[in-house]
Amino acid sequence: MSGKPIGELTIGMSNDNVAFPGEAFRAYVKTCYQENLLCQNRLVVGGERVDLGAITCAVLNIVAQMDHICAPKSASVLNQLVSSADKQLVILPGGHVGIVSGTGARKYLWPTIGDWLAARSGEPKSLLEQ
Repeated sequence: MSGKPIGELTIGMSNDNVAFPGEAFRAYVKTCYQENLLCQNRLVVGGERVDLGAITCAVLNIVAQMDHICAPKSASVLNQLVSSADKQLVILPGGHVGIVSGTGARKYLWPTIGDWLAARSGEPKSLLEQ
């Protein structure tokens, strides 16, 4: 540990953001938050329209119960927008970063993902059988 009080470490972590070029950030906020184009199937990326309804593969939608960046109500909508027959919504305790790296990640997140993948992976094959 650094020897700093926990409060100082927490403040430092909250200010430790990934650099996001100004114009890209502005466009992201405008298209995804203000205009909600992704959920309306009107977002264009690389010249192509993103259609969430075209997603038919299995989907595991993991939502953080106390997420202040992507609210659970907003994240949960994904399951209504994809066309996947196999879709699961899991709401886990924690915040946006905490569900992945917090103390509960090992107890909640990673077993959930492992179980979900194992249920869809079939019987393991040896390299000779593949």
